[in-house]
Amino acid sequence: MIRIKIVAIFFVLSVHGISSMRGVAILNGNETVSGVVWITQRQIRDHVTIEGMITGLKPNSKHGFHIHEFGDLTNGCASAGSHYNPFGKNHGGPKDSDRHIGDLGSITADANGVANFLTYDNKVTLHGKHSVVGRAFVVHELDDDLGRGSGSKKEESLKTGNAGARLACGIIDDPSQHHSDPPHFIVPWNKLQTSSRSVEGKWNSKRDGLDQSGANPVDIDIRSKYDPVTIEGTIIGFKPNTRHGFHIHEFGDLTNGCASAGPHYNPFGENHGAPEDYMRHIGDLGSVRAEANGVANILKNDDQVTLYGKHSVVGRAFVVHDLPDDLGKGTGDKKAESLRTGNAGARLACGVIGIAKD
Repeated sequence: MIRIKIVAIFFVLSVHGISSMRGVAILNGNETVSGVVWITQRQIRDHVTIEGMITGLKPNSKHGFHIHEFGDLTNGCASAGSHYNPFGKNHGGPKDSDRHIGDLGSITADANGVANFLTYDNKVTLHGKHSVVGRAFVVHELDDDLGRGSGSKKEESLKTGNAGARLACGIIDDPSQHHSDPPHFIVPWNKLQTSSRSVEGKWNSKRDGLDQSGANPVDIDIRSKYDPVTIEGTIIGFKPNTRHGFHIHEFGDLTNGCASAGPHYNPFGENHGAPEDYMRHIGDLGSVRAEANGVANILKNDDQVTLYGKHSVVGRAFVVHDLPDDLGKGTGDKKAESLRTGNAGARLACGVIGIAKD
C-alpha cells in the first residue's frame, strides 16, 4: 500500500475586477509539520504577498522555502522537480534580480518550532505563461544559503541553496473559493500524464469503504493541444459490480473535502449530458464501472477536456461519485437534478490536477 504523507491544498478566490486573486495553501508533511500559507495578487502586474504559519519545525531553525517546477507528488516531494526556473538562472535570494522564479529564501521557526512569515515577491505570478498554478510549494530541512555558498558547497548553492531534504510540499491549485479551518487529509495518489504535458492528481477519500491507496497511476495522453485526451487508470475499493459518476469539477479546493470542489466544470453554461454529447459540461465524463473485485479500470477518450488555454482543467478537481451518472436523461422528479449533476449522488473521492514532468 502506498500512502502520501504530505498534503497541501491551495486555492484562490474568484477573479474580481481585472485579475485580483487571493488564496490559501494547507501544508502537511511528516507527523509534526503542518501549516497554512496565503498568497495574494491584486492585479496582473502586481507583486504577490505570501503570508503564513507553519508549525512542527525544530525550535529556532531556518528552512528553505521554494516553488518547484512540478505539481507531481506521486513520489512524494522528490517528483516535484527542481526550483521553478523557466529562464535558466542560477539560484539566488528573493531580492536578487537574477534568480529562479521559485526562490523565496527561508522561513524562520521560533523557540516553539512555529514559523510565521510575510513576504512580497515581484517575480512569482498567478497569471500567464509563467503562472505558478499547478506547480508545488516545498519546505526544506535546512536554511537556504541564497546562492552564496563557497568551496565545495558552491556548485550546489547555485542550484538549490544547499537547503537539504524536502520536508513538505503541495500543489498550487487553480483559482477557486476561500474557506477557513481546512481539515487534515492523508490521501493516496494517482498520476495523470500527457505526451506533451503532464498532470498529477491527489485523491482524498472521505468514505471509509472506498480506498484508492493501491490505485495504479492514471494517465492522460494528448499528442497536441488540439487532440482529444485519453484518460486511463485504476481505482480500487468500490462495492462489487457498481457504477460511479466520474467528473471534473470546477475548483481544486478540497478544504471542506470534496464538497468544496464546486459543481461540474461548465464554463459555457450547458446542461449536464453524456461524454459523447456535443452540448454538455466540459467535466462530464460519464461513469466508471467496478468489477466483482471492486476495481474500476478506466479508459476514456474525450474531445472537450483540455490541458491547454483558458479552459484547461489543470488545477481543477476529479470527483468520483456514489451512484451511476444518468447522463442528463432523468425524467419526472429526477429531471431537474439530472440536468445539473446526472443524479450521481454523494462525492466519494476527489483530487487536484497539477502539472507533472513530461
